Amino acid sequence: MKRSVIPLFGLSMAIVAANAFGGQEPGSAPMVVALRPTSAPVPALKYLLIPARHEQQPGNAAVFYHRAVERLIEINLRVQLQAATQKQASKAQASQEAVASWLEMPIAELPREEVRNYLAIYDFCLNEADLGSVRETCDWEYGHRVVGFTLVIGELQEMRQIGRLIALKARLEIAEGHFDSAVHWLRTGFAVADHLTRAPIMIPMLIGGTVVSSLRVPLLDLCQAPGAPNLYWALANLPRPFLDIRPSLDGERFALEQEFPELRQLDSGAWTVDRARAFADDISRRFTRFADDWVRFSNRDTPTPLENLADRLVFASVVGRNYPEAKRRLIEKGRPAATVEAMPAVQVVALDSYLLYEQARDDLFKWAGLPYVQAWEGMQRQGIDWAMLRNGIPFVAMLPAMQSGVMVPSRVQREIDLVQILEALSLHASKNGGALPPSLEAMKDVPVPADPLTGKPYEYALQGDTATLTAPAPAGYPNEPPYLLKYAVKLSQTVGAREPSPKDDDMATILPLVLALATTAFAPGDDPRARAIAPFLDPDVVAVGRVDVVRLDAGRLLHGWIANREQADGLSGAVGTWIDALRKAGAGDVYVLFDLPDLSRGPSSPPSVVVPLPEGADAKAIGDLFRRGGPANGPAWEASEVVHGAVFAGTRARLERVRKSAASARPELSEAMASLGDSVADLVVIPSADTRRVLEEMIPALPSELGGGPITSLTRGIPWAAAGLSAGEEPRIQIIVRGQDAAALKAMADLGQGVRKLVGESPTIAQYAPEIAGILEAIKPAAGADRVTLTLEPAKAAVVARGILLPARQNASRQVCVNHLKQIGLAMHNYHSLHKAFPPAYTTDPAGKPLLSWRVLILPFLEQEALFKEFHLDEAWDSPHNRTLIERIPEVYRCAGLGDNPPPAGKTSYLTPRGEATIFPGATATDLKSITDGTSNTIFVLDVPNDRSVTWTKPDDWEVAAGLDAKAILSRHPGGSEVLMADGSVRFIKDAIAGETLRKLLTRNDGDVFSWDDVP
Repeated sequence: MKRSVIPLFGLSMAIVAANAFGGQEPGSAPMVVALRPTSAPVPALKYLLIPARHEQQPGNAAVFYHRAVERLIEINLRVQLQAATQKQASKAQASQEAVASWLEMPIAELPREEVRNYLAIYDFCLNEADLGSVRETCDWEYGHRVVGFTLVIGELQEMRQIGRLIALKARLEIAEGHFDSAVHWLRTGFAVADHLTRAPIMIPMLIGGTVVSSLRVPLLDLCQAPGAPNLYWALANLPRPFLDIRPSLDGERFALEQEFPELRQLDSGAWTVDRARAFADDISRRFTRFADDWVRFSNRDTPTPLENLADRLVFASVVGRNYPEAKRRLIEKGRPAATVEAMPAVQVVALDSYLLYEQARDDLFKWAGLPYVQAWEGMQRQGIDWAMLRNGIPFVAMLPAMQSGVMVPSRVQREIDLVQILEALSLHASKNGGALPPSLEAMKDVPVPADPLTGKPYEYALQGDTATLTAPAPAGYPNEPPYLLKYAVKLSQTVGAREPSPKDDDMATILPLVLALATTAFAPGDDPRARAIAPFLDPDVVAVGRVDVVRLDAGRLLHGWIANREQADGLSGAVGTWIDALRKAGAGDVYVLFDLPDLSRGPSSPPSVVVPLPEGADAKAIGDLFRRGGPANGPAWEASEVVHGAVFAGTRARLERVRKSAASARPELSEAMASLGDSVADLVVIPSADTRRVLEEMIPALPSELGGGPITSLTRGIPWAAAGLSAGEEPRIQIIVRGQDAAALKAMADLGQGVRKLVGESPTIAQYAPEIAGILEAIKPAAGADRVTLTLEPAKAAVVARGILLPARQNASRQVCVNHLKQIGLAMHNYHSLHKAFPPAYTTDPAGKPLLSWRVLILPFLEQEALFKEFHLDEAWDSPHNRTLIERIPEVYRCAGLGDNPPPAGKTSYLTPRGEATIFPGATATDLKSITDGTSNTIFVLDVPNDRSVTWTKPDDWEVAAGLDAKAILSRHPGGSEVLMADGSVRFIKDAIAGETLRKLLTRNDGDVFSWDDVP
């Protein structure tokens, strides 16, 4: 399998950035450093922390590092397999955890014999790193090939362990009094970190930061060890900043073009439709690696025809909703209108998205190479419209986390600076009778660097015989560890302490097609309902919905269409209250305009609404209702105003266009509404010529399962499609599809047969709406000379409505779960950034009794700090006080499944797997280093069925049993469940997964070989 060596973006980069520096534990006291007055060595540059030019040898360091990493992986696997064979599964983990403890404990307590034996296992790795550190060049060859010695990103992460081994080796040498050897290994570590910064991508530079951060420990040991040399001049002569971000920026700047070289051809003139379609298929297939939210229905190299249709429909929806605005922007930027019109729609949207990406990239990168203080201020001023960037083809996913990445070199530099200042204090004391200076300015013999994160001097205060040296947090960050570093300095002669998307049910591939298949063909007719909104119709409007709020009985309707009584009660109450308020304000008909540019803004920006004003209506009250938000706590409309005799609510940009518009001829809307007759609610699909063009370019033919034949038989043969709800106590649904000719009517009949077949074979329909297949089979549409009409009586209408809404509800529910799990994943990693470990499964009292769940511990990282502070952390979840907080479960811990089966009140379906080999064994916290199987291969959190849900504050999770029943645990959604992986991604895992494969995903360090190809 070809492995990519381009950068990893998004959460993975943020995680690396967050861990690319050292720091103190949150809330800890200043680190105490016991300095001994020491003069500078003679000569002053006797010790260097980067190999001098004359010491360097020919060769490429990357070759040596590659060999070191290969052997490291082999050794780790051998140790794990040996431990597993001996049934000592925790032994391999203990060795990893031991390294961390050895780097943190006071050096006087270091178990030197045990450390020496441990390092002997990795002697080859250390020697290869040492040999590589003195090479003249380090060419990683990223962007040129993916074979040979080039380290792919996953392997490159192992350089962090190499850095820790080097730091541990230096520490052992210091403990044994071999100071020259210790300095040698420090030099090796700094050289390795320097080489990592030469890769033309950002992640190696960040890993270089973790290596330097590991070296801070032995550097502090040397500051305090009697007889050790003073390294002030060695530190002062390191490059400043030591980590140079500019080489990685140079590579990152063109990473997108390296991965997608065809982007450079987007502005080279109009492409053929075939070329545009091939480009769309390629982008859709490859882009899922970089954008978790880019949905594909298929996850195979050779998708089925229906999967291929679904993928193209997803892409077509992105292109269709962005096409009108993309055309406008390209013309505004100086491209001739005729040239833009000649381009296929995919090319237009891709070029527009690429140009927006280029501008954002330039706005970020032009600041990134400057000193951090200037770079941070500059980036804050850019005002980049990230929402617009994500609405099109999201090339923005290829932009690294610049603000986090730019900070890392300065945070690493301040660690070096602080040790350098400590050595300067030691020099000062050696010349001034063993006294600390009253201020940093009082040290006249050597200069003191300024803080690169603030641009100001480091803070220093002397009280008695103790000085406090502080590096405060930079602007915009809390003044607490790890952003705050603080040392308490004393003089002493003693040694001091120191996200694939699953294949959806086939029904989900049909509904978008049914709604999209229409054109702007005109037909005769006139209807007052259509006339009322004529001034608001422009070519971008693709569908119009209408509700008669005076006659609509929303409560009765919702109770008939929603099976769950409790949910129906809640929704009908919220909607009913809102409709009642509209009635009281004098509203009659409420129109919803589905406008492609507005739809591209996402669910947070609802479609435009028009309310014609009957005599006596209160326009202000109606406008206020929309600006405060829609029913059931829906999003608010941005602006409202009385225009053309009606209240218009929508975006400010859309309002501005409406002010200047006049009545638009859309006779197909009038004919459709007239055909529906007397209705209390209706939906008319009248997509524009742009929509028809996008469909024809991207889906030239229907799959045989849906009748086959060219797509034009539908796009050009169907002027409109409409659905209406009749008035009265027993409302019927009437669906009418207008056909231009016999060929169009035949294509519709073939499509209907295909839909019936798919409904009959759909496992989702069989599970949640089994009646619908029989109803559809029994219903025979009435075929006329120019249309097909389908009428559903009340009982059948309710069943069909539930079935039609099912895929949308399924997708919406799944997306809610995905978003919730991503928030939980980010909170977990932010917790790790602060505490250097993930939260334990639960907290305990001094006797070891479990108190509160991990879900409580991460509340501050879910914007729930106020709720967190209300908990009594020293009490159990069910104490009289903590029990009162159960009902205030945050929404992020709730998943409603298909919308009809939320967990019981106060309970959550988001559980961690609990077991000795999982990330959450119990009261013991684990960290990233312990996940040796790989974060992308280890499950963090599962979304489980209701019968396994738990009270969210209770220290309960899923106890992993010896025999795994995937169907019992992975059945939250039809066919499977969403799971959060330890790298922050979210995957849909089918309940058909083998128990043994699931077990491999649950364990963090068993060393078993795993492949996602084994997952169905």
